[in-house]
Amino acid sequence: MAERRDSFATIEAGRGIAALLVVAYHAGKVAANPAYWGAVPFGGAFTCGHAGVEFFFVLSGFIIAYVHGGDIGRRERLRRFAARRFDRIYPLYWLVLAPLTVLAVVGPRIASLAHVDGGAVVSSLLLVGPDAHAGVLTVSWTLFHEMLFYAAFGLLIVNRRAGIATLVLWAGLVLWAGLTGAGVGGVPSYVASPLNLLFGVGALVRVAMGRGLVRHPPPWLAGGVTAFAALAAEEVTASLLGDTARNLGYGIASAVALAGAVAWEQRRRLAVPLPLRPLGAASYSIYLVHYPALSAVAVVLRRAGATAALPASAGAVTLIAAVVLLGLALHRWVETPLLAALRRLRARQVKTVPPIAPEPRPA
Repeated sequence: MAERRDSFATIEAGRGIAALLVVAYHAGKVAANPAYWGAVPFGGAFTCGHAGVEFFFVLSGFIIAYVHGGDIGRRERLRRFAARRFDRIYPLYWLVLAPLTVLAVVGPRIASLAHVDGGAVVSSLLLVGPDAHAGVLTVSWTLFHEMLFYAAFGLLIVNRRAGIATLVLWAGLVLWAGLTGAGVGGVPSYVASPLNLLFGVGALVRVAMGRGLVRHPPPWLAGGVTAFAALAAEEVTASLLGDTARNLGYGIASAVALAGAVAWEQRRRLAVPLPLRPLGAASYSIYLVHYPALSAVAVVLRRAGATAALPASAGAVTLIAAVVLLGLALHRWVETPLLAALRRLRARQVKTVPPIAPEPRPA
C-alpha cells in the first residue's frame, strides 16, 4: 500500500453492515417462529443475512494480514499478537457467556440451551472443541473458526516456513473435504469447513493492495457490491446454488468490494456515512448479544400483546432496533472501558518487565 494507516472508516462501515445483516437474518427467524408472529417478514428478504458472517471472515483475514503482516517470521512478536487477539475476543465474550451458562446449568429448561453439558461449557469457554455448534452462545461457532485462523497466523509469526506449510495443508484438507463431500476422520467438521478459506481470501486482498493491483477502485467496489447483491437475490428468489458455492461467492464478492472500498478511501475520495462508524465500532458487541437478546425482546413483546398487534415485518424491525441499541449500549459502557483497562494493564506489564542484561564480554 502507498500509505500506512491505523484504521479505515470503510472497514468500520463494513463491520456495521455485516452485523446488521446477521441481526436481520436471526430477527427474521424469530418473527417466523409460531410462538411469536409465525410469518416470514419482508417476503423472506432477510434469509440472505447470514452472508454477514462470510463478510466478517473476509474482513478478519484482511485486518490480521494488514496489522500483523510485518510480524511474520518474527517470533518475538508472538506474545504481542496473542495478547491483542485475546483481549479483543475473550473478555467481552466471557461476560456475555457467563449469564447464559448459569441459566443453562441451573435455570429453567430453555430449548436453545437444552444441549448444554459440561463439555459444551468447556468448549464454549475456550472456543476450542469437537463441535463448534454445540456452544452455549449460539453465534459462538464463528469464533471457533476465528481462533483457528489466529492459531495458524501465530504459527506464521513463529516460523514462516512452518506456517506456510500448515496453511497449505489446511487448505488441502478443506478442499479434500469439499470435493469428497465427506468429513475427515478425527477432525472436527469446522476445521475442514470451506468457510475457513475466506480468511485467506481476505489476506489476499491485503497482498493485492500492497502490490498496487487495485489501481481503479470504483469498478472493484461496484463489481463486488453487484455480485453480492446478485447472490442475495438468487438466494431469496430461486436458491439454485448449493450452500458452499453461494457462501464462497459471498466471500469473494465481499473481498472485491473491500479492495475497492479501502483503496478508494486511501485515495481520500470515498466518504463513509457517519452513522455506520459507531455501528461498526460496536459490531462485536452487537454480534455477541443479539441472539439471546432477540429472544428476550420477542418474549417481552408477546407478553405485552405486541406480537398480535404488529405485523411480522414491523415486529422484525422492532426486534432489530432493540438489539442494536442494546449492542451499542454494551459497547459504550462495557466493551470500550474494558478494552481501555486491558490496554493500561498491558502497558504496565511492559514497563515492569526488566531489561535483558547484556551478555558479558569475553575476558
